[in-house]
Amino acid sequence: MKCRNLAGAAVGALALALSAVPAAAAGVTTYTFTGQARVDIDNTSMFGDVNGDNDRSFTAVFTRLNDFDPSSVQTDGATYSLLFEQSFYDDQSTVLSSFTMGGVTVDFGARYGSQGQENSAFREGFSFYTDSFSDRTFDDGSRLHVVDELQFSIFGFGTDYLASHDFRTLPSLTSAETPGFSWRNGYMQIVQERTDPFGVVSNRTVVADLFATRLDVVGAIPVGPAVPEPGTWALLIVGFAGAGAALRQSSRRRREASGLAA
Repeated sequence: MKCRNLAGAAVGALALALSAVPAAAAGVTTYTFTGQARVDIDNTSMFGDVNGDNDRSFTAVFTRLNDFDPSSVQTDGATYSLLFEQSFYDDQSTVLSSFTMGGVTVDFGARYGSQGQENSAFREGFSFYTDSFSDRTFDDGSRLHVVDELQFSIFGFGTDYLASHDFRTLPSLTSAETPGFSWRNGYMQIVQERTDPFGVVSNRTVVADLFATRLDVVGAIPVGPAVPEPGTWALLIVGFAGAGAALRQSSRRRREASGLAA
């Protein structure tokens, strides 16, 4: 009974220690920008009565799939890295996005997406870009031209807010926390134009400049392999030691029982 109790305690300590080790990153990382939009054009009231509105709240969410192809990453090895993917066949890039304003959400980035980050002695910055460009011609001679584009580029000179140039490690930030950073570099464009052989049949155009004030990051990939904390190491040592002791005691009991049987 004592042996079983010792083994159970050891297994419990080991399980607790392993649960405390950070899990490997998987799934997606999301970057959520919030702020105000200046709507230059919305000719079909896609987002409601916002045409010409200079103070409309928006949310822009960029999503990066964390199982990206390493060959898609470009870097100079010192100050800049860029994840760049363009898809012609499966219609989904690694970096996707969505834009919400006035209760209406539009998805972007099915064909093209990128995320870049720079941290040099002279400039810090990061950028996201998504585009769902397509141009299709149908059997009846009609043509559908689509440009759905959403982008952000935020940067500063002589600042020190980013820990590195690794695009995977961008922290959550606010404009109030980053004096010297420019947050007024977002842009959203939706153009959907369908024509027949005689001219334009329908046209939808939305253009807005985006001024973010906050960025929230969820699920960023840590740099390097996960390393247990000191307390976790202690639990691991106790767990392995206890398991070893339980196994040795169990082995000794089996040998003693075998000797008695002989």
